[in-house]
Amino acid sequence: MKTIPRQSISRVALLLPAALASLAALAACGHEPHGTAAPPLPRQRVEIAAARAVARPTGDHLVGTVRARSEAAVAPSVTGTVRAVRVAVGGRVKAGDLLAQLSAGEVSAKADQARAVLSQASVRFDRAAQLKASGSIAQAEYDAAESQRAIARAGLQEAEAMLAYLSVRAPVDGVVTTKRCEVGDLALAGRPLFTIEQPGALRLEVGVPEAIAHHAALGTSLLVRVDTVERELAGKVDEVSPSADPQSRTVQVKIALPEEKGASAVRPGMFARVLVPTGEVRALEVPRAALVRRGQLELVYVVEQDRAVLRLVRAGRERDTGVDVLAGLAAGERVVVGGLGGLVDGQPVQVAQ
Repeated sequence: MKTIPRQSISRVALLLPAALASLAALAACGHEPHGTAAPPLPRQRVEIAAARAVARPTGDHLVGTVRARSEAAVAPSVTGTVRAVRVAVGGRVKAGDLLAQLSAGEVSAKADQARAVLSQASVRFDRAAQLKASGSIAQAEYDAAESQRAIARAGLQEAEAMLAYLSVRAPVDGVVTTKRCEVGDLALAGRPLFTIEQPGALRLEVGVPEAIAHHAALGTSLLVRVDTVERELAGKVDEVSPSADPQSRTVQVKIALPEEKGASAVRPGMFARVLVPTGEVRALEVPRAALVRRGQLELVYVVEQDRAVLRLVRAGRERDTGVDVLAGLAAGERVVVGGLGGLVDGQPVQVAQ
């Protein structure tokens, strides 16, 4: 025969009287002491709702990072020294706005040289045109002068384009989220100086174990919870990596988050959880208004024979739709959700229609 440890018996012996005393005190609310005639309790008008059985998804809870759905890393096309920085982190920019100005002596020198070459080529072409008009030069000499002028003009256009690259501009509208340069820094061609993200358009990036990756297929709706805003968001898978990471044995999945009230507080870089469902279980749910907390006790008023009966329950997770009840209640039982003010155990009630 299995014996119960003495420590467990002692713990139950200590907790049980306290719980019974609390329930006895709650049940005594609104009643007079023995020996006096208690006046009848008035009938109170209440609103009710039925405890309903719902299907809850079960599966793996995974963690990921919120990212901007559209993100641009802005890098210069030429190497130069940072002469001015026009934006700060958090600043909003429009496409084409100047972010930073670089200076590069070599680029400026090439532009000056290209202007001089074009000027000389233009002078030679003008002279050739005059000589051709008087019949003093052959057509081939005129064509050569015209070709040299065209080449010089193209060289200047290229040099001016390189000069334009010294102005680092925003490629898209958005918010500057990173800045990696200061005045005097050497900016290398191709190395990002800024990151611009489009606000509002967010998604969650998460690694899904390869064994359950088929439950997170493209277009699948998944429940995402961002603890910072204490809200669950209905996300949808909009991108799935075609291959798994051989190190982590996970598939990279990107889940688009809705742009709705409450999601505006979500920012790129935040931590979030997502449930990848692999099955479901039955659960019991009541409106959050039905739950009454008194100290550490969780209770509901159940309507039985036109009376409100206070019942101890064990509540589970709270959701937007209600709160799960893990014990103490059955599906279909009617609980009070309105008119709780002043209501006591055993009081007659009138259900509002």
